[in-house]
Amino acid sequence: MLKMKSFNLPKLLLATLTLLVSIPHPGMAAPNICEEWGNHRYMNFRDDGPGKRKRGYVCVVIRDNPNLKGVLTLKHLNNRGNWDILVGTHFDPASKKMYGGINYQNNRGSVDELVWLPGTSNREYVVVAFPNSNTPSNACLVFHRINNSEIIGQALGEALIKAGIRYVSGGNNLSQKDKAQSDRIIGAGLSVLSRNNLADVGYDVVLNEISIQLSNFFGTDSWMLDFGVSYFGNYVKESGKFLFDKNMRCT
Repeated sequence: MLKMKSFNLPKLLLATLTLLVSIPHPGMAAPNICEEWGNHRYMNFRDDGPGKRKRGYVCVVIRDNPNLKGVLTLKHLNNRGNWDILVGTHFDPASKKMYGGINYQNNRGSVDELVWLPGTSNREYVVVAFPNSNTPSNACLVFHRINNSEIIGQALGEALIKAGIRYVSGGNNLSQKDKAQSDRIIGAGLSVLSRNNLADVGYDVVLNEISIQLSNFFGTDSWMLDFGVSYFGNYVKESGKFLFDKNMRCT
């Protein structure tokens, strides 16, 4: 005759609770090992290669901002190794998987990385930087924000000044300008940026492509072209302020 085993209720409850805690919660962005960052923060780190890694990655938590554009820069300090970056809404340290990730393609080798946050909400994002080679190397991660409204205002002022000069010289009629076109201009330029990894192609190349794209839309003698070139020139320059400075060492 089979006998039913008796269940220890306290042990069953404890096992159930442990299982529930171990399941990643959708609202839990990052494990406790991730340091929370604000604006203008940076971190230096070194990878000594396989067998000498304590964890194999560094992790921070940043917050998006609908009014300020967040920018992450990952620099290879001694041009060695291959550090990559992942940005998402939840990171599982056990499986080392990122969930809710921002669509971004890492550069190959020791080319630096630059990632923009969406800039559409106050959502928290987890940032994980990790070595993807066996070569010992030094790297640093920087987070800063740029004020997109100020860049738009500055670009609009510069464009209208140029347009005014053309108008005075008889070359253009300002009555044709339409501020609503700025959305179209910005959309066209952002589509170019999304196709090019700024850290890989560089400032001059991406700005030249944006200029060509905008001139195809608006012509070569237009305040809208002036606005677009000025806006994206400053946008790229402010975004890449830590990327383009070869002497920047996170200090």
